[in-house]
Amino acid sequence: MSCFETSIFLSNPDEHLLISVAKAACDALNWQYNQNKNRFYITDVGRGTDLNGEYALAIIGNKLMKNTFYLRDNKATYYVEQLLQKYNELLPDYEKQVIVNAFKQQGYGYVDQSEELAENPKLVFSFAMQAMSKLQNETDRMAKIHFTVSNQGNIVTESNYIPADIHVQADHAMANIELKLGMKRRIYPKEIPPKYAKKTFCQPKNNVLTQ
Repeated sequence: MSCFETSIFLSNPDEHLLISVAKAACDALNWQYNQNKNRFYITDVGRGTDLNGEYALAIIGNKLMKNTFYLRDNKATYYVEQLLQKYNELLPDYEKQVIVNAFKQQGYGYVDQSEELAENPKLVFSFAMQAMSKLQNETDRMAKIHFTVSNQGNIVTESNYIPADIHVQADHAMANIELKLGMKRRIYPKEIPPKYAKKTFCQPKNNVLTQ
């Protein structure tokens, strides 16, 4: 990541489902499932469903599939809607946990900013992760990275100046978040104040999708 940037993680359950969240959704729905590495099979969706050992729904390569051979398409669609509704309810909590854990592992602390939620009913969480630089010659030693998580699972981050030592730690945390969530973030640079223009990690850059 960089100083003075806004970045966005866009959730798209139609293209990418997290198996860990899908498991929690199935538990909440009292559905049965099994997993083989990155293949997740939902084998019992209740209501006395008997599929002769076959799956009703599956997540393979993080994409949701429905078994219309054993379920009529309208019934399979109903179960997809049930799963996605519960999945979307649980996703923001999971994302917040991933973010907080990733930054805590790098020495950052959690700061609640839930008072901001009243300004936007679509937001579920608003918080910051902050850390103090140990560089003795650093004049702005405190850094705070702000996060909001929407009810659709979209994440927005805001950063200003981050000293070099804790900036490296933030890089590691953000890379871990991208790995855990399976989402790449879109970065939008902000204007850099002149006093920071020559600081490490403060060079301007174009909008970029992280690689």
